[in-house]
Amino acid sequence: MARKDQNAQFELPASSGTKRPQRGRPRRSSADDPPRSTGPDNWPGVPLVQRIREKLADPRCELNLTTLATRLGLTQGALTAILTGQRATLSLVRDKERGAWLAAWLGIPQFWLRVLAGDIDHSELRCQIGLDEQLWLTAQKLQADPKWVGYAPPSKQYWDSLPLAQRLLVVELYEWGCTMERKLLMADAGVATAHPAKTRQGKSDREPVVQEL
Repeated sequence: MARKDQNAQFELPASSGTKRPQRGRPRRSSADDPPRSTGPDNWPGVPLVQRIREKLADPRCELNLTTLATRLGLTQGALTAILTGQRATLSLVRDKERGAWLAAWLGIPQFWLRVLAGDIDHSELRCQIGLDEQLWLTAQKLQADPKWVGYAPPSKQYWDSLPLAQRLLVVELYEWGCTMERKLLMADAGVATAHPAKTRQGKSDREPVVQEL
């Protein structure tokens, strides 16, 4: 028993509290680093969050997570919740002063900031009209153009009664005529225009504007 106790005093305990020195570069504190997402990046406003993360990760950026939250008038916890998808990004753009400062900091227009935040959907930027409406809009241009008013339909009812192929032909002729008129005006003004590539036979690779219908 005495011999066992004598050897036991030279044994180190299982957890002595001592740590081996780690090799390599020391780890930086993550207190001011951009927070990582806690879930899949598919919530509304992800493009704006990615822009903010990239800006904070840029070595040239003078702000960190704490100072950015202060400039936005938010707490660090609130900004962290936004950047991790736990809070909507709309709070960053609904306030005009906050949205104006954030857009200037990111270097983008305020309108595009709202698009990135999900406040404006891409579908709202498109005019949802059918083919008949598009053709009628062009026919109205013919009515207002003194050079083409002779080819314009007298009324929408008459225009709708025409076959689709005939309406398409009139629209293509009008658009082709406007294009040629612009080229002539630019040539008179001394502005060079881009010409289509030509084949070895000297023919243009561009297909004719008016095709057989």
